[in-house]
Amino acid sequence: MILFSRGFRDKEKIDTFLKKELKELLSHLYSPWLFEEMKKAVARIITAKEKKEKVLVYGDYDVDGITGTAVLVKVLRKLGIPVDFYIPHRLREGYGLSINGIKYAKENGFSLLITNDTGITAIDEVRFAQENNIDVIILDHHEPKEEIPDAFAIINPKLDRKYPFKELAGVGVVFKLIYALIESLGHDPRISYNYLDLVALGTIADVVPLVDENRIITKVGLSLLKKGKNLGIKSLSLVAGIELSNISPYHVYFILGPRLNAGGRISDAIKGVRLLITESPEEALTISQELERLNRRRRNIEDEILKEAREKAKKLVEIEKRYVIVLGAKGWHEGVLGIVASKLSEEFYRPSVVLSFKEDLAKGSARSIEGFSIYEALKNCKEVLLSFGGHEGAAGLILNRNMVDEFERVINLYAMKLPKQIFVPKLKIDAFVSLKDVTKESFEVLKRFAPFGVGNPEPVFAVNGLEVVGYPRVIKDKHLKFTVRQDDYHIPVIAPDMAELILSIETGKKEHIDIAFKVSEDNFWGKNQVILEVKDIRLR
Repeated sequence: MILFSRGFRDKEKIDTFLKKELKELLSHLYSPWLFEEMKKAVARIITAKEKKEKVLVYGDYDVDGITGTAVLVKVLRKLGIPVDFYIPHRLREGYGLSINGIKYAKENGFSLLITNDTGITAIDEVRFAQENNIDVIILDHHEPKEEIPDAFAIINPKLDRKYPFKELAGVGVVFKLIYALIESLGHDPRISYNYLDLVALGTIADVVPLVDENRIITKVGLSLLKKGKNLGIKSLSLVAGIELSNISPYHVYFILGPRLNAGGRISDAIKGVRLLITESPEEALTISQELERLNRRRRNIEDEILKEAREKAKKLVEIEKRYVIVLGAKGWHEGVLGIVASKLSEEFYRPSVVLSFKEDLAKGSARSIEGFSIYEALKNCKEVLLSFGGHEGAAGLILNRNMVDEFERVINLYAMKLPKQIFVPKLKIDAFVSLKDVTKESFEVLKRFAPFGVGNPEPVFAVNGLEVVGYPRVIKDKHLKFTVRQDDYHIPVIAPDMAELILSIETGKKEHIDIAFKVSEDNFWGKNQVILEVKDIRLR
């Protein structure tokens, strides 16, 4: 019933979704040879191997870019190809393939440059590389513009006409390349599966939809992460205080991802790559501790800017009638603007653009809500922007500071033309059930729907007409805990951040409340019990 409501109409697809055997899941990945220019890219790398050319992997500074760079460097080195990597500095160079990076390649004798998670809009930079006798292979997953770089080869699912799945993360594109490369060199291509721990890490952190290939990659990759084979991830988990054997997308989103990102946001992303490729436990621990310190610093900076941004947002005239929030200030650290934009979007349920003003320029990040493509919105505003790039949910942009007001006007005019319901928060209910349907057995079935994330959220259910029994109590000054009854069935409930409802809930009143909830598990005195984690409550 749940899968049907989520668009699964084919029995084969449902069976694949529910498979437990990881090897069987892997058989449903698409062939990398479906990419139109995969053969060309692989042939060029093999030529580099034969001629002992130096290869430079040019990655992005976020987790997707860091993991993709690490995977590509590790594999090329194992294949005997001379390789090094380059990650641009966020503040000094900005996003994307840079002229400085190409000059570095030229000065250090690299004749092949492979981008990772970037490059699809680098028209001038690729031309500059060609002028300096450097071939460029672009591995990217961002939206292309009208003009495409004249690279030696481009592998991008959003550009490719034949590849069936368009939502791979940047590191997912890297995985496709290494599979094809290993196979072309006469090795078992399944060797590439050994790197799915890092591929899953980057895929989850980049918040791409966990459906189709991404779900398979994530499910298999999480099983590898739990084994702790990568020294860097094992060390980072130890420093962060999490148990790898219990790792889930939550730990990647909120614990490991932010720490790997901290280098690129506050210092430089090279630390993250070195952590993931090191074979030294001592080095892994040293880098992990440094990333932990940087992450604490990042949080402090983020908290200060978020507080300022929130106050600015609240002062906007008729904010509820604004379709896109645009905010900026001098001195805001560029490294945390994306996080701040994301939190503003969540709080106000509006696409948000957060800018940092420096001299005559405004640089920033944008985050969106479901149903609103921030990339398409920026594309519509290209006349007032100097540059932009990204995808449906997130983007970066640069414009002249004196054009910010005009940009705000134009992007809101664009948003006004879209259906108004896009800007209304929604809670999607997968199914209405009875309390008797919520059992340990049904909870075990729901676990097979994991891993959960964007595109594959945890199922949400609703039950109407419940009676509250016993005495509700407040936990940690903000959560509400009570028990509900329907007929002869009782079950405990936890309502996060709903403590204020304790004054409204009446005990013993028949058909008093309706609730929407996720099924969860509570360990009380060592005994696991199923509980309802409330998403919304309606009092009758």
